[in-house]
Amino acid sequence: MNNTQLAGYSPANNPLIPRNQLYTCISCEVAFPTTDKQRAHYRTDWHKYNLKRKIAQLPSITAEQFAQKVLAQQAKGKELEEKQGLIYECVICRKSYGSENGFSNHLLSRRHKELESLADKMNLASPKITHSKVSPLFSDAEDELTDTELHSDISTTEHHTKDSCLFCGQINGDFTTNLNHMVKEHGFFLPDVEYLEDAPGLVDYLGDKIDDCICLYCNGRGRQWQSREAVRKHMLDKGHCKMAYDDSEDPEELLRYYNFGTMSEQDFEAAIVDTTTNESDELILDSGNRVCHRKFMKYYKQKIRRSQPDNGDPLAITESATPDLPEPRNRKERRNRLAITDGSLTEAEMLSRLPIAVQQRQNHRLTSRKIFELSEELLKLQEGGAVNYYIPNETDIRGKSDIDLARYLNDITDSVEESSGNIVDSLVFDKIRSFIKYFPFVQPRIASRLFDIVLAAFRVEIKTTYNDLEKNTKETYNTHKQVLEMYGFLVHWFLTVIEEANVTKTHNKKNKHTEDKEWDWIPQKIKAYDSSSWLLEMRLSRIWTLTPERVKFVNLFTKSIYQLFENPLNTKSAKIKERAFRILSICIKNYDHLFVAQTTIMQNLQYWEHSAETMAELLVYMAEKQDYTQLADEILREIGNREFKDVTKEVKDSPNPKTFTLFLQKLAELSHKIILKNMAMLIHQLDSESYLMRMCILDILGGMIAELAETAEENPIQLEQINKYFDCLEERTLDSIAYCRQKVFQVYIRLFE
Repeated sequence: MNNTQLAGYSPANNPLIPRNQLYTCISCEVAFPTTDKQRAHYRTDWHKYNLKRKIAQLPSITAEQFAQKVLAQQAKGKELEEKQGLIYECVICRKSYGSENGFSNHLLSRRHKELESLADKMNLASPKITHSKVSPLFSDAEDELTDTELHSDISTTEHHTKDSCLFCGQINGDFTTNLNHMVKEHGFFLPDVEYLEDAPGLVDYLGDKIDDCICLYCNGRGRQWQSREAVRKHMLDKGHCKMAYDDSEDPEELLRYYNFGTMSEQDFEAAIVDTTTNESDELILDSGNRVCHRKFMKYYKQKIRRSQPDNGDPLAITESATPDLPEPRNRKERRNRLAITDGSLTEAEMLSRLPIAVQQRQNHRLTSRKIFELSEELLKLQEGGAVNYYIPNETDIRGKSDIDLARYLNDITDSVEESSGNIVDSLVFDKIRSFIKYFPFVQPRIASRLFDIVLAAFRVEIKTTYNDLEKNTKETYNTHKQVLEMYGFLVHWFLTVIEEANVTKTHNKKNKHTEDKEWDWIPQKIKAYDSSSWLLEMRLSRIWTLTPERVKFVNLFTKSIYQLFENPLNTKSAKIKERAFRILSICIKNYDHLFVAQTTIMQNLQYWEHSAETMAELLVYMAEKQDYTQLADEILREIGNREFKDVTKEVKDSPNPKTFTLFLQKLAELSHKIILKNMAMLIHQLDSESYLMRMCILDILGGMIAELAETAEENPIQLEQINKYFDCLEERTLDSIAYCRQKVFQVYIRLFE
């Protein structure tokens, strides 16, 4: 079938042929009678500009508008081209700018204003801030200078005077004042002053060089400068305010101002060195010394070991031959001397071959290492317990009489009274450890006396350390480090066994196994905590330079504090709690103990119900006494993000909502500011699955409303907070738990009363 036979066919229905015989441009919204004009339009800048506007979702513009934009752009380009050749120069600051905006910003800068005011105070000629056009490299208009331009050029190239500074142009009155000014302000000096006869002439000579655009120090060896101001700026910036006074200077010119005298023939002959040369290209002096040629430098730099005389086997060193060996000069020779053995020498015999000072240091290092290593001792005590804890010189005090125990205590007392550093004596230290190991078998009065002895020596050592830190005697730091670690370990172990004994007695008392009167350890605990806080307040980072060692030592005191909180009887003593809070505050603020404290407090709230009030008091103490609220903020933020469920038999190791509610209520009672600061996080617990937590938050909301209402009239922002809290209470009236709805009405009644 032909196309002409199709139904409804006509040329007007063909979409490829324009109906009105016009060819349009959709972007520019114009029409053309022929395709040639349409194609020519597509190549115009107007069409390309409209295409870019279309991509940017902007309306197209007409040809007249485009022509106006082109003319405006051309005028702007001509203006920029005219300004491009201009250099804006500030003579006061000796700076130049290529743009008008940069020059304007410089005029408004503080530095320019200071220099301008300084120029006015010193009665200097206030230089004009001008801008000059950069002339081309080759110009036909060089001879076309006006009289004004010629006069300005002559005025700017005035000759240097004796009373003006070479580097800044300041007028100083006379030559001496000018020279002093250059010395003080620019560090300039005249070399060989004792031979200088015409100082003003030399300064004039240097001024002429600067007028000729020559740097005094570069002396024509560097780049060339076009003006005197450029040379001065270069010398000030590079520190070249000095004479070259080397081969680059013309000696004939300098001899016009210096008088070095004449050298006699005897002096000239004495200055000549008699030398001869051998076949090896060596210069032999009269003294017999040889000066080698540079080509043999690599051989002369070699250090060849001196050969030893052949006396049989060089490795067979006997006792009689040992004193004849040369004294080792460095560590390498000392190590080699120790290593040359036949294998029959013991460690002590090898050590005896070293110098006496080295032997003493090595003996002290070996003894200290064998006696005590804090990390190893803590690990052994933690893994095996006190029963399996190994003590090298252990004294089994079980079954010993009081006379024997008193004799042991007297020996310990005599030793530490002589010097607190005697704790490093293995016999003394192991005897104290033996008492602590068998603490359950020691009478409390004997253990208390031993604890007093240790605490007294500990305090003496702390005082000695404090004095050495104040005097900055660094050579004693390592000794104090070892001694303090040993005392800290003993105090930590003492407090640990005391708490364990108290827990055991409390358990037996509940079961009515014994009715013996308990020993009061509170005085010893107070002494221990006071000494510990005094020590921790020092700059221990100067003694324990490594962070892991410092953290391990600080943990000796914090672990006993956390163990203290586990016993509810200890929380009843206000003196004990205050000192414990002080130690934790120091460790958190000074020794990065924040994360450990946060984790431990959350664990105590989860497992120890009696610790709720104590933990709240700790946060309030740090906020009020130490001005540190970061720990409280972190704990409240963590509580706000936790999910609480009412404890059932099926749920294990879940957060105990009862303890956390007691903690929050106590904290809100002691400090409304801490709760109010973090209320935005705690408010999420209104949707908690635990009705105990929801009731706690409702109770806290009531307290916050009552607190804010007292000062709401003065602060309108508090009125908005009160309204928001009332909205939360109103929403909880529809709570699914009856206890929560009842708590809302109780809060309303308390507020209305």
